[in-house]
Formats: sequence, C-alpha cells, structure tokens
Amino acid sequence: MRTAWFSREQVTAMMRTGEITDAQSIAAYGLLMLYELVSA
Repeated sequence: MRTAWFSREQVTAMMRTGEITDAQSIAAYGLLMLYELVSA
C-alpha cells in the first residue's frame, strides 16, 4: 500500500487507468464528490 497526497486530477486519472482499484478509495472519493455537490 502506498500513501501520498494527490491532486483531484491525478486521482481521477488514476481511477480511469486502473491504478486505483480498491473500493475504499473509490467510495471515499465518491463521498467527497457528493458532499461537495450538496454543500455548493
């Protein structure tokens, strides 16, 4: 497992290319997107 800070663009690209595949990371990113949508 690797821990590091990434920009939103980097995370999106990593999910698209399959570099990020674990459910916890993808779910956390989805929750962040929903939170930002509701909070706007």
